[in-house]
Amino acid sequence: MMKLKPLVMFMMLATAPLSFAATTMKDAVEQTVLKNPEVRAKWLSYKASSDEQDVARSNYYPRVDIQAFAGYERLDSAQPNNSGNSGFSHPGASIELRQMLFDGFATQTEVRRLGYGKLTRYYELLAASDQAALETINAYLDVLRYRELVGLAKDNYAVHKETYDQIAERVAAGVGRRVDLETATGRLALAESNWLTQASNLHDVSARYERLTGMPPDVEMGQPTDFGPMLPTNTAELKERLPANPAFKSAVYNIRAARADAENKKSDYYPQFEFRARQDVGNNRDGIDGTYNDSVVQLVMNYNLFRGGATTARASQYAQQLNIAYEMRDKTCRDIRQTTQIAWNDVSRLKEQLGYLDQHVLSTEKSRDAFRRQFDIGQRSLLDVLDTENELFEARNALVRGEYDFQLSRARVLAQTHQLLAALQLSPLENTGPDDNLGDNVTEDEKIACSGVMIESVKLDREAAMAARPPRAPLPVPEVKAETPAGTCDKAVTDLVANWSNAWSGKMMDTYLSFYSEKFEASGGRSRADWEAKRRARVSKEGGITLKLDNQTCKMNGKDRGEVTFTQVYTSKNYSDTVQKTLELQQESGKWKIIRERVTSGRTE
Repeated sequence: MMKLKPLVMFMMLATAPLSFAATTMKDAVEQTVLKNPEVRAKWLSYKASSDEQDVARSNYYPRVDIQAFAGYERLDSAQPNNSGNSGFSHPGASIELRQMLFDGFATQTEVRRLGYGKLTRYYELLAASDQAALETINAYLDVLRYRELVGLAKDNYAVHKETYDQIAERVAAGVGRRVDLETATGRLALAESNWLTQASNLHDVSARYERLTGMPPDVEMGQPTDFGPMLPTNTAELKERLPANPAFKSAVYNIRAARADAENKKSDYYPQFEFRARQDVGNNRDGIDGTYNDSVVQLVMNYNLFRGGATTARASQYAQQLNIAYEMRDKTCRDIRQTTQIAWNDVSRLKEQLGYLDQHVLSTEKSRDAFRRQFDIGQRSLLDVLDTENELFEARNALVRGEYDFQLSRARVLAQTHQLLAALQLSPLENTGPDDNLGDNVTEDEKIACSGVMIESVKLDREAAMAARPPRAPLPVPEVKAETPAGTCDKAVTDLVANWSNAWSGKMMDTYLSFYSEKFEASGGRSRADWEAKRRARVSKEGGITLKLDNQTCKMNGKDRGEVTFTQVYTSKNYSDTVQKTLELQQESGKWKIIRERVTSGRTE
């Protein structure tokens, strides 16, 4: 397949439609890398640097000038025998060749300087492409993030509106307190304000996305790319990847360009030699008729002896410019190391934190459901219910933010190691760099601890935290009551409970759900479909489940109804609890089914 030259490709892109709909993260980043004005400006700067080097290289070649002239001249003579002034026509032409033989290495060092300058511009282009890609990924994730947060705020508003309507009905019926209505009114206003805030945030990040990609975000945006497989496996591998950072490469070549510039300024210490050849043809020179032909061949030397100390001062000036380039390289290294360490720490920290945030949501959901049931029977105040609703809203928001921050932290690590575009199977506008073999590659320029000692992440020492606490007072010993003897149950009932437990711990969801009646009454007034969806999501999470049923008792309420009560000890990867649970059973078409599931003590469902 024929490869398009960069300029041809650029012209095709420039004349193509402005944008295309970006439905995936890869599409959005590709749109930015190809069309974003900042990236294109860096690309054009790189192309201009190549032309600039060609200008300097032209000094190696001869210079040929042709001059032709024609006109009328008037000659006033002061000679005694000349009776007056005379005029004459004096046409002519000349051609001159000039070839630089030696200029104190000025051309050589200037070509080298501009060559390193071109390499600097190239790596600046790569750095700009990586940065634009990272900003686009950030904007893409933010759009998805705030779409979810708007959805949560919308649901939170609906819950508070339902609560408000319920309290308003009670007050209107004379069975509710007006202070509860005022509380519900205030919380409803807060929920609506939160919804408006998140909607405004979504608008702002959508505008940022449009600025980067040139198009508003698509209605159906795909799931983010999983960058996990591309990440370094440990800090040692991370340190090995850091020298590939294009910002660091740019700083290194900037040093070499500054060194060549300093060498260039020393050319004034040398004489300059130039070969010149000229041929002149003319008529009527000085009013004397005739044709004249002059030929000149010269070797011209020019050597400055004194310039007021300017040569020495200029050499010192550019030596200091070289020192500045060294300092800027060191600063770039420190910036890269800081940014990389923060991103790398965020990856590990957020991965662990997501487990805690998920647990917070799960526990708060259970508390909210329990508080609502207790509120319905007068055991909880409205303020308790609204507080748990707000806590659940904030917990869900924190989980959403954590999930997207985690994905962004992975992209930040890849951007620092110059692997972000490769992870998306994309390339920058210019993927092949210019030749860096310019005869002055000092290896010490790159020998700097950009990937030096990495600061260790702060570990949570839970044992030390607990050891620092004052000792607790002993808890009162509860009175031990005799166990109630277990009732006699149909063997089919006890078998159902055992099989139900095994299906749950084995994550056999279809079997597990088959033990529940279609008329199953979920807690919190939820529909069976909603309850089933949440159960599938929770049980299917990563990690095994251990389930132990102790102190099982049974009670039959006739031939077709029964209750089984037991102590349930549940353990999973991120959660564990011990509760007292009762399963209410009913026979349907000759099979026992669970119609209600109640937690009577401990954590609630």
